[in-house]
Amino acid sequence: IYIYDATGILIKTYTSYSTSRSITIGKSDEYFIKVVAKNSQVPSWKVSSDKIPVEVFSSELLKLTDISLPDSINMAVGSTEYCDYQITPSGARNDMRWFSSDTSVATVNSEGKISAKKCGVVTISCHSKSNSKVVSKCIVTVRPKKVTGLAQSKDAATTSKIKLSWKALSGVSGYRIYLVQDNGTYKKLEDVTKNSYTFTSLAPGTKKKVAVRAFKTVGDDTYFGAYSDPYASFTKPAKVENLSCVSQTESGFKLKWSRAKNANLYYIYKYNADKKTWVKIGYSRTNSYELSGSSDGSAQKYAVAAVIKHNGIRLLGARSSSIYGFRAPSVPKVTASAGSSSVTLKWGKCTGAAGFEVYQKKDGSYKLLATLKSSTLSYTVKSLSSSTTYIFKVKSVSTHGSQTKKSTSSAVKITTS
Repeated sequence: IYIYDATGILIKTYTSYSTSRSITIGKSDEYFIKVVAKNSQVPSWKVSSDKIPVEVFSSELLKLTDISLPDSINMAVGSTEYCDYQITPSGARNDMRWFSSDTSVATVNSEGKISAKKCGVVTISCHSKSNSKVVSKCIVTVRPKKVTGLAQSKDAATTSKIKLSWKALSGVSGYRIYLVQDNGTYKKLEDVTKNSYTFTSLAPGTKKKVAVRAFKTVGDDTYFGAYSDPYASFTKPAKVENLSCVSQTESGFKLKWSRAKNANLYYIYKYNADKKTWVKIGYSRTNSYELSGSSDGSAQKYAVAAVIKHNGIRLLGARSSSIYGFRAPSVPKVTASAGSSSVTLKWGKCTGAAGFEVYQKKDGSYKLLATLKSSTLSYTVKSLSSSTTYIFKVKSVSTHGSQTKKSTSSAVKITTS
């Protein structure tokens, strides 16, 4: 009585000298039973559960008449695989005998399980025990293991260099490096003997998608293993350029900059004047970042650095040149009084103002009349005509370094007496 698992592998054998036998084998849907009578008489057998398939044969019916193996199999060193086969009759497994032409390359057991030992080519054959003419052969090629652990060295990365490494494989002759093209094809770059490879003389933000496979040379033949999983690597991103302070209002402002090649993250820094150091205050996935700034309108230094984040590592570029970030100064609240030939404009102090500009509307547009210091909170326009309506504006101005921001303003309309 032969007990097979669901894949057809013999797991246990029982002998019975009668036409019945009680066997406990576990879950009924995982097994297949074959009963072989030792004579030409086929007894009638049954099983207590209909879920277990049972076939009954006479020993005369279990001689192999045909064996079919696959033409070839590729295996990696250290792997095991059952050789797929078809036999006639299907219950004649006990008439099978397995052989390996070179057990130093690969072995095979009585169930057709092949164990790959070293790189090379071996013939696995299956014969009928009862008929030497019934035989089938399969060519097994044993190749190096698949390269694993391919990764970029973060510490070795620069704006012009990428260093890659992977887990070393014993018994191989070397490794072949491939560049994975955008269309998915592989282009050979170079063969190396060590488990590392370095790209040099690259531009900042350069992407190199690579794959590696091991090879073993035996005599005149070279055996290649499977490709590693493709891996995208990068140089460090370039320094961020064109940082500016834009969209300034009384409640905040926005930093904006040019994108760095292949950067997918940006760190925002503010300068701590007391500690004389840069402090990271946030990040952005776009090329802008909004800030509220100081409520008193004072300016602070900001800088931005590009980051390439991939495969669990972050490559940080150099910080940009710093700029001042500050809110727009508050809008002056202007009052006006008129004489026959003059108008006096007055306003209060404005947050963030370094000075003021006074404008008069003439010929459809506003002309600058005066630029005043922050301490000057009034201005008189003289030499005006009597009984004439005039329109004026006053803007507060904030200046930090080379950066200037003017407030909005409301028009003041007044008529001389």
